[in-house]
Amino acid sequence: MADTQLTPADEIRAAADMLRNALYPGAFSADRTVAALVRAHDPVATWLERHAGIAEELQQYLGEEFQEGALDHDTHDALTVARAMNQEDQ
Repeated sequence: MADTQLTPADEIRAAADMLRNALYPGAFSADRTVAALVRAHDPVATWLERHAGIAEELQQYLGEEFQEGALDHDTHDALTVARAMNQEDQ
């Protein structure tokens, strides 16, 4: 079976899904920093989903000409965050 490479939109969406589906045992007894990160998971997932849509639309528009360099700064930042989050799965 051939390896299929994820598109930037797929990578960003996977990170958003990871946040949406995560369980946070012990979060209530965590220190303030960890507790703040747990509270931020929903807004971060929403931000990632928005930029996954932007990346997908751009890729569809450009077709074969699409390159990551075509992503706007904020969507590229979302891709960077997604790759950091997805790194352990690779």
